[in-house]
Amino acid sequence: MLPLIESWQRQHLFEALAQAVLGAGQPLLLLLDDLQWCDRETLEWLHYLLRYDVQAQMLIVGTLRPEEITGEHPLALLLATLRSSRQATEMPIGPLNAIDTASLASQVTRRQLAPDLATDLYKETEGNPLFIVETVRMGVGEITGKEHLSKAEPHRSKLPPTVQAVIAARLEQLSPQVRDVVNLAATIGRAFTFSVLARASSADEDTLIRGLDELWQRRIIREQGVDAYDFSHDKLREVAYTSLSTARRRLLHRRIFEALHVLDAPAALLAQHALAAGLFASAFRFSVAAGDEARRLFARREARTHYINALDCLSHLHITTQNRSGHTHTIPKTVNTPPSVEAPERHLVQLSEVEALVNTLSNKEEADNERRLSLARVHYWMGRMHYYHNDRQEALRCFRSMLAEAQEVGDEELIAISSSMIGHILVFQGYFDQARPLLVQAIAALERAANWTEYIDTICYLGIVRAGCGEYKVGVEAVQHALETHHLTADAFCYCYLAVMHILGGEMQRALEECRAIVSVGGQSDDRLAIYVGHGLRAWVESRLGHHEEALAHMVRQQAIAESLGEEQLLIEDLFAAIKAEMALHAGRIEEALALAEEAVAYAQAVDSKFAEGLAQRVQGLALVAFNPPRWEAAEAHMAASLQAFAAGTILLEVARTHQEWALLCRDHGNLTQALFHLEQAAATFEACGLLEERERTCNVIAGLEQLARSAD
Repeated sequence: MLPLIESWQRQHLFEALAQAVLGAGQPLLLLLDDLQWCDRETLEWLHYLLRYDVQAQMLIVGTLRPEEITGEHPLALLLATLRSSRQATEMPIGPLNAIDTASLASQVTRRQLAPDLATDLYKETEGNPLFIVETVRMGVGEITGKEHLSKAEPHRSKLPPTVQAVIAARLEQLSPQVRDVVNLAATIGRAFTFSVLARASSADEDTLIRGLDELWQRRIIREQGVDAYDFSHDKLREVAYTSLSTARRRLLHRRIFEALHVLDAPAALLAQHALAAGLFASAFRFSVAAGDEARRLFARREARTHYINALDCLSHLHITTQNRSGHTHTIPKTVNTPPSVEAPERHLVQLSEVEALVNTLSNKEEADNERRLSLARVHYWMGRMHYYHNDRQEALRCFRSMLAEAQEVGDEELIAISSSMIGHILVFQGYFDQARPLLVQAIAALERAANWTEYIDTICYLGIVRAGCGEYKVGVEAVQHALETHHLTADAFCYCYLAVMHILGGEMQRALEECRAIVSVGGQSDDRLAIYVGHGLRAWVESRLGHHEEALAHMVRQQAIAESLGEEQLLIEDLFAAIKAEMALHAGRIEEALALAEEAVAYAQAVDSKFAEGLAQRVQGLALVAFNPPRWEAAEAHMAASLQAFAAGTILLEVARTHQEWALLCRDHGNLTQALFHLEQAAATFEACGLLEERERTCNVIAGLEQLARSAD
């Protein structure tokens, strides 16, 4: 509308327009889009129209962007007037939820969006309709591409040009001083605090506060407490950040790093900004520290990312003895955190490179000790690789070498770690009695060293030993107490330990709950090795509960994960071979069970696994008597072999269960005397282990057999 100089001209024009709009005498809906772009004269006429005929049947619907309305905007005065006269009803429109985001995207693409793409789209756009439409038009498949974390530009993605232009235009409305504030805040990250902003900025506090106030009024940032803010949408931060030159970004990151360092910020945050600033020595130091902290919290994938970033930093530094030492400490950590990311051959090649680096250290006495410590660490990670891929003999060789090297230099923590790892392998093999002293002696040293990752693992393996050797309740309570004390609810393997203990204790419902947790938590952290173990244990539990279809389904899922990992042998594969045989037996597939049990026995003997052998021998014996006619003598030979295998590792609960199963075979064969003998052995063991319910059930069977024997006499 053209400006009118004389008031009478304005009055006549306003009246003529009002009569033209309302002259029809019918109900009227007037829609005005983007009111924030209206000039002062248009808004004054709109106010005039609302007062021209208070009886008129008219509804005005207007849309506006609140972030564009500052205190001096003429629309702000009109809205205040309409609110006071109760002529305005305001309806804030927030972002779409995940379901509506997928629905809008489907309308644009004219096809149903896949669930994973819909989830990514919602995370990327945060429900902003414009961002949704433009991102989908650009190509929804592109929204998942992320920059490597080592670039230190968190959450960067390819922005649709329209979204980029809209946000850029919004930021261009800011004054130069406020633009400096938003650029610095965007470099800090999506969330930031005034204390960090003030330390990193060259502006005074008044300038910063005025800038923050303007950004808040324009809804570019939001207040998140007394000292904290965040960007209302990460795309705002992203456009502000990408508008900076490379030199400007590095400068701002350096200032932020210095501010965070003074404020004792977390190592991961310091590493991120040091790396982006090109401060590679500092970035290396804090990346290693961040990786170590992540490992202590069982955040294995995050730890690996930090260690890889540390190696990237070393590649930018001049080669020195100190740098070589950094490689020897950091490369081993990357190859096994988490263990299932890459092929073991690549890991072992990297570790061989580290061994060569260790040998380049000088021959001074202090360097000789450092060489032994470095070799001990290298052998630790090599042992871990073999351990996770079920090559136990090689793993034992590595850990025993590590133990010898640690003992030579008297490093208490490394001695404890190597002892604990040897204990882990002995548990897998079923040598519970041999594992116990190694695990017990490691716990105190690991606690003194505050190495909580290894400490918790050792506590959990000792819990399995206790459960299998008859101290079931004590073992479970010790593990649960340790996990609760250290708040470890986000590590899937912690649930694996508890599931195994409950299976040993015969508490299948509790084991089932832990198995569900393994898969759930493992899925959240993308820990495929844990998910592999979780599905295998779940299949075992479901089979023992009589849910044969569910058991088979979980074993199929486990096999699919194993194939995706690309490994022929994975963690406790020998045990899973025996479990598959037991599942077939419980499901009534006798010939299959016998064939699988024979294979499992051979596998277990090849890797010296007494637990898996005892289980497979028991299945083989039970399968033989299920034939018609039953093969009693061969069955009893396998039951005796099962007892011998479990007894070799002092796995008392499984010894008792073999006695139970053997007693039933003897009963069915008409040998009540032998049946009673085996049942009495089982009852005594259950009583000694504190499993009173199992003892009671066994005693009831004994009473029934005794009555049967008396009636036969």
